[in-house]
Amino acid sequence: MRQRRAAEPLLPIEVLADEVVLTATIACGLCMGTAIGLTIFTPIYFETVRGLTPSQSGIALLPLMVGTAIGAGIAGRLMASLTHYKILPIVGLVVAAAAMAVMSFEPRRLPLAAVEVLLGLTSIGFGTVLPVATICVQNAAPAGQLGVATAVLVFVRQLGGALVVAIFGAILFSQLRTTGQIQGMAGADFTHSNADFTLVFRWIFGAAAIGFLGSLIAILAMAELPLKEHVASEQATIG
Repeated sequence: MRQRRAAEPLLPIEVLADEVVLTATIACGLCMGTAIGLTIFTPIYFETVRGLTPSQSGIALLPLMVGTAIGAGIAGRLMASLTHYKILPIVGLVVAAAAMAVMSFEPRRLPLAAVEVLLGLTSIGFGTVLPVATICVQNAAPAGQLGVATAVLVFVRQLGGALVVAIFGAILFSQLRTTGQIQGMAGADFTHSNADFTLVFRWIFGAAAIGFLGSLIAILAMAELPLKEHVASEQATIG
């Protein structure tokens, strides 16, 4: 409400009046917010549920980090040559949501190698969203609002991260509070808690799957406009 009344708003709401900008921004915010949440909480999963050391959990997190660049690179390279470029994030988000659903089903009994594969698929899947959402916003925004629309996309992406991290944290600490272990913990050493972390991460990975599905719905609702010539050539260069 304040931004709508400000003479020089930090976040011009008018830029979100464009349907493509709005849906692409929502998709990117949900997807990248969920990705940030997974990056923060997956090491806790490795240490509490899988019994890994902090160093081992850092190494085990690599597929979730590396796959993002792979997915973004694939989408960036293929987008300029595809008429129906929405298929890239659609497939990617279906894969990411499915992988998180499998992780949610049985986070403890899955072989560690299977967990690594699922995290890699998740990362590659959500990595396809960022370049497509960015190019779609820049393609749909009026010339005078190109920078503003891109800035709004980046802002909402970070806002999504803050929101999802808060949700994941609420799931984790509600379980700790239920078991009465939160007072006896030193710092953030969750490994000495008797909380049911298998249940915690069933909820967290399930929430991640819902986040990716929400992003998928926004992508499906986004109009697939023909790419402008300068945007297409720029994307081909990036790819």
